[in-house]
Amino acid sequence: DPDCDYTNTFGGTSSASPIVAGAAALMQSWMQIQYGVSAGSVMMREWLKETGSEQTNGQYPASQNIGPLPNAYSAIETFDIEDYTALVPEDYATIQEAIDSSDGLLRIVVGPGVYEGVLDLHGRSINIISAEGAEQTIIDGQQAGVVLRMLEGENAIIEGFTITGGY
Repeated sequence: DPDCDYTNTFGGTSSASPIVAGAAALMQSWMQIQYGVSAGSVMMREWLKETGSEQTNGQYPASQNIGPLPNAYSAIETFDIEDYTALVPEDYATIQEAIDSSDGLLRIVVGPGVYEGVLDLHGRSINIISAEGAEQTIIDGQQAGVVLRMLEGENAIIEGFTITGGY
């Protein structure tokens, strides 16, 4: 029913901004509810571009065709959290290696074991989750300082670890 749609086209940044912002907010909410993660701005932009609908040429194509029209349904249907997940120790030997290579990742799942060293998120917003819980997954800082360094404002979740050996 066309009366239920906000719009099926947009032209220029003035009309695109609320549509794109609304789609991004919807996708972030869905990701939080489904997986407890948030996408960064680069990932969100690429995801909405890849799953969006191509615009048809309008009266002024040079100024009206500013990119694909977001398609939240298509974005949800094609999303697979495993595409944005790194496994330690399967994909990376250490948690820090996974963090350092985490551009485009949403979460790091860590298998059971004792992982030595300190962790620095380097400003990344990522979820680091133990696969087997705190009794089975230990981060030992070996008295080398602060075991987990996060910057103010980072949107990260660290869940299911015993953290020891810091000062």
